[in-house]
Amino acid sequence: MKKILAFTFLVFLAASLSVKGQIKLGLKFSPILVDNRSFDDEEDLVTTSTENSTLGISLGLVVDKEITDSYSFSTGLIYTPKRLKIRRIDSSIAMPTVVDEEYRTQYIQIPLTFKLYTNEVSPGIKVYFQVGVELEALVFDEALEGSSTLVSDFSFFDTAVVLGAGVEYKLGASNILFGGLSYHRGLLDITKDNFAIRNTTVSLDLGIKF
Repeated sequence: MKKILAFTFLVFLAASLSVKGQIKLGLKFSPILVDNRSFDDEEDLVTTSTENSTLGISLGLVVDKEITDSYSFSTGLIYTPKRLKIRRIDSSIAMPTVVDEEYRTQYIQIPLTFKLYTNEVSPGIKVYFQVGVELEALVFDEALEGSSTLVSDFSFFDTAVVLGAGVEYKLGASNILFGGLSYHRGLLDITKDNFAIRNTTVSLDLGIKF
């Protein structure tokens, strides 16, 4: 089923990109809230969990290609730093041990999404809804406050489903201000260990297109 959905998305993407339309370049600045989902592959006596959400700032270039007045293809090149806090409790021994570690990672993201627009709800203002996927490549990682024992290595590649909504305001003849919220749910394990961790990000997207 996932392969069918991916193939359908790629066909729709290729058809959309083949259509001539105006291209808008812009800059995006996004305060983000990063959370993580953890899944143990071991016995119940050893548990791994992620601790606390973390804040960060994502920024980069956005590219929107207009397909029709009602929707456009949106991509770009986004730099996103993330922090990961892990707690591991081993209850298999007489005195359970607790290990807390924190890691810093940095990703370059390429969104592949579609924006669907309403008619103007007010002069110069449109509401948009965004859906698609996001490709992520790890460019940096390090353990904070000492050596790492829980994560032996991070995966180079991740991908996420993207859902969002917001508003665009036409400023002058060609400039457009935009603001919205987006939800990014990671689909792949970001580590190469015997437990799985997947990223989840909520982003406040602010920017301008020229």
